[in-house]
Amino acid sequence: MGTSSRRAVSQEAVGARLSLGLRGSCGRRGEKQEPRSERADLVSFQLDDRSQAGLTDIWVVWTIKNSSSERSDYSWDWEAVDAKRTRLTNGSELETAVQPGQTARGESPTTLRSATGIKLNITGFNRTASY
Repeated sequence: MGTSSRRAVSQEAVGARLSLGLRGSCGRRGEKQEPRSERADLVSFQLDDRSQAGLTDIWVVWTIKNSSSERSDYSWDWEAVDAKRTRLTNGSELETAVQPGQTARGESPTTLRSATGIKLNITGFNRTASY
């Protein structure tokens, strides 16, 4: 018998990830597909618990891939809510001068004391041409 090594994902880690709520590009035959949303450029946005030695250190980290044909600036607003949908913190992020086809990664510290059971919501998103 062989053993497979699978990385276990904790329930807390799953709860801390952002569900972007994007539509897939595959549609049924004959169905009209919606155009790709600019928000789809925000490939990943999640919490990263860097706490150690008793010091709380929770960050938001993101990945953006510019799928447009022009250099772009991205800005978005977000909130972190608990299981009762109580807002614990919120913030705004900015990624500038992302070239077409380029993938940009960023991070920002938060005031959260834990990432356990926290859900991230994007409350506003904007992409503009960068000059």
